[in-house]
Amino acid sequence: MTKTFTYLLLFISTIIFSSCNNNSADNISDKQIQTPDFLKKYTQTSLPITMKGCFGNSFKLPLINSDSLQSDNEDGTVPYCTFKTNGDYYAVIRLGLSDCALPYLITYDKDGKIIDQKSIGIGLCGASPGFRCEEFSEIKSDFSIYASDTIAEAEIDSLGQEIKSTFQNYVIYIKGRLLSTGKIELTDTLRQTIKK
Repeated sequence: MTKTFTYLLLFISTIIFSSCNNNSADNISDKQIQTPDFLKKYTQTSLPITMKGCFGNSFKLPLINSDSLQSDNEDGTVPYCTFKTNGDYYAVIRLGLSDCALPYLITYDKDGKIIDQKSIGIGLCGASPGFRCEEFSEIKSDFSIYASDTIAEAEIDSLGQEIKSTFQNYVIYIKGRLLSTGKIELTDTLRQTIKK
């Protein structure tokens, strides 16, 4: 009876020991922890991410640095940030630079192939007489997306003065969501007049 018990104990110990040394489990966790090379040029951050991309007093892109401004892509964008997603994919934000920085959200599968990519900005802001605009984009903690251009504009007279009777103040915006599949859902562009 003790001999049988000893063999049984030895058998169970062997099974437990071999399951504790399962290399495939270690490889999976190492693979999940490793950062792919293409993500290394992005600053890691957490949600929410708020971006005010027009250069000037309202400029708010805290993760941008001078190195990223020098390393533009052939499409005219620069790396901005990456963040933990709500699914089994990677997400990055790139900035298109002009009068204002326009954010592009790009999602990748774990093999580095693009799942989806969309502009998450409006892109109407710029410099012009009688035209003021603030570019704003945000990805909230619940992975919802909101982007807007708040615009104030008026016609200009021959002296370059705004004609007050032509003044308009409105918001052009989109809403959306980053899905757990890596797909990006966005509404069509909407307009709302701001009452005086």
